[in-house]
Amino acid sequence: MIEHRPLNGFILGPVLKDALFMNNNQQNRPDGADSSTKRLVRTDPASPSPAETQAETKPGKSETTETASRPKIDTSREAIETVVFVAVLVLMLKVFVAEAFIIPTGSMATTLLGYHRTATCEQCGYRFPINASDEAEPMNGRMVAPSTHAVCPLCRNIVSLQTSSGHLPPASGGDKVLVLKPQYDMSTPKRLDVIVFKFPKGPIKDFSALNYIKRLWGLPGEKLSIWHGDVFLRKDTDQGPVREIIRKPPRKILEMRRLVSDSDLPAKDLIGKLPPRWAPVAGDAMWKAEDDGKAFRSPTKAGWSWLRFRNICRPPPIDPRLFVDFRRALDAVDQSLRTPRSGSRQLLNRIATVSSELRNLISPMQESTVTARPDRLKTLVDGLDRALRLLPSAEEVRTLEGTADDLIVAVDNLRLASESVRDAAASANAVASRSQLITDLVGYNLGLTGTTVDNQRFAVPVPPMDLFHDGRTVAHWVRDLMVEFELQVHQGQGQLQVVLNAGVDRCSARFDLTTGQCDLTVERHEPGQVKANTIRTANATTPVKGAGKYRIRFCNFDQRLTLWVGRSLPFGDGIDYSVVPDNLRGPRPADLEPVGIGTDNADVTVRHLKIWRDIHYTRYVNRADYDIDIGPPTSLRTAEFLTLSADEQQGLDPWSPVSKWSAYARQEPVDYPRSLQGSRALGPNEYFALGDNSTRSSDSRAWGVVPQRLLLGKAVWVYWPFRRFGMIQ
Repeated sequence: MIEHRPLNGFILGPVLKDALFMNNNQQNRPDGADSSTKRLVRTDPASPSPAETQAETKPGKSETTETASRPKIDTSREAIETVVFVAVLVLMLKVFVAEAFIIPTGSMATTLLGYHRTATCEQCGYRFPINASDEAEPMNGRMVAPSTHAVCPLCRNIVSLQTSSGHLPPASGGDKVLVLKPQYDMSTPKRLDVIVFKFPKGPIKDFSALNYIKRLWGLPGEKLSIWHGDVFLRKDTDQGPVREIIRKPPRKILEMRRLVSDSDLPAKDLIGKLPPRWAPVAGDAMWKAEDDGKAFRSPTKAGWSWLRFRNICRPPPIDPRLFVDFRRALDAVDQSLRTPRSGSRQLLNRIATVSSELRNLISPMQESTVTARPDRLKTLVDGLDRALRLLPSAEEVRTLEGTADDLIVAVDNLRLASESVRDAAASANAVASRSQLITDLVGYNLGLTGTTVDNQRFAVPVPPMDLFHDGRTVAHWVRDLMVEFELQVHQGQGQLQVVLNAGVDRCSARFDLTTGQCDLTVERHEPGQVKANTIRTANATTPVKGAGKYRIRFCNFDQRLTLWVGRSLPFGDGIDYSVVPDNLRGPRPADLEPVGIGTDNADVTVRHLKIWRDIHYTRYVNRADYDIDIGPPTSLRTAEFLTLSADEQQGLDPWSPVSKWSAYARQEPVDYPRSLQGSRALGPNEYFALGDNSTRSSDSRAWGVVPQRLLLGKAVWVYWPFRRFGMIQ
């Protein structure tokens, strides 16, 4: 959705005012003299001779002034004329040329932002926006509680949005964009344009249609399919439907990518507590970390030496319902101990002591577990283990004289509750040390409020739903990745190779540091084959030649390899390769190490390493895309699903299918635009639009096509806030 805002007069007013005043001054001159003329030049027959003119301009002589020969000007009338002229001109610009709009919602985030707050992670320092449009403009009058916390998309830390005084700062307004209105009167809309249009489904607010802003994907006469996060053109043939993937040009790639990891922003509280994300391959000690793990150097060595990225994340939060059950069990034990009993006071005191220790142990952990470090979780696990060893068994409790069943049941429930919390904490710690598949996590959508479970309020939000995927969609695996880094070549010799794993495909860029030649290669691994099939190769000369510093960006988006060296594109828009066959789709164990940088006999340093991903377009809005059954959707279960334990990896080839991930491979395409009879082709004046924030966008997947008559124009520029000033790609 997008709101109309009038084109502010102050943008053009001063310039037009100056121009108009100058024009009026010239028009008011009876002789038409230019305003820059310092003296009046007479043209009548009685004009003085040159000698007289020269005498008039000598110092100390009386000059003939312009004022004496000009008629008087009505300044008030002139001011009114100027204001009216400016107003009319601005109005004409607004109606026929350009108009300003403000974006209220987050459907195009993070390409364009709606109402939001900005969070800064105190652990890694990353600044990121959090959606606040629901509270700024509640839909259908439904009030939404403001988010008090947010999840850092890089290090998964829980960040408070409140100030030091405990108050939420006001939400920032959305991006203000300039829309070129005659664009589509002069030319036809182009694919991937950012368009503004009237909502096709009629008046929905104040008896008028809202303005929407989306990205244009489908053109008249086309059928589209959304499949595995990409958008395809569907063409019907005698042999059945054929789908051709739509590939983005480089400038769109850079606009639409999403940051996954930045080596310059490590989480301070996890340093030394978890394995680093970038590390040499096990047993290969040639890559040495520098600058506190923000850079890596590979000394000259014959044979390939590899540095790998693993998506190692903070321990996932523990379901707060476990803590609620735990506190209930503690309360039941304390209540039962108040009943007078005969027998061993020592045993009763032992139960009371253990209960007190458990309460003291769990109180701080309950509030901090969502931001827990591995060392804190280990403290929790060790403390629970000690308490469980001291807690008497049911047989011991029965030895007490006059013991009622309530104490036996209370102690048994306390044991079960303690074991549940201990097992969850231990599992969270174990998962945190493993790499996870990269998913379509969008930090903009992960605003959190305090959580209430069974009337118990948690100050720090620990939602019972899946924290990292908001409970409305499953975690979608993203295969389209980009790696970006600065390469410093110390000696102009040897080779450098950059690898991106994507399911059965291994995509590589190999540089000869002596000649500057680069080879791009796509290899496809099929089950049962010892050697991969090379399905595409290309080579080109690049500036990466000899000692020096180079900025390299290598990406595998939309089944196309694109390489940047600085600002140059040695392979143009990139090299395309064939879409993965249906029977080979889905992630592989190799995707747990999706990015690698290798050297052979080369002395190089890499720094400023960043991993980006492509936008993953979901087939539906707010609906699960896969038949995945992981039980109640908690963050721990999701994290366990996205990783492989040592037992699960036992005997697996890096390119073999993984049974628990088979649902990712089984996904079927969904065709658009949809009708009562199924899919159909877009009409001669119809378009198909999607939001860049796919899981939170109301777009053509939900309400259909955009008629050409409702197009208002093309969004071309963000002019406010100033820090986001620039063209819209």
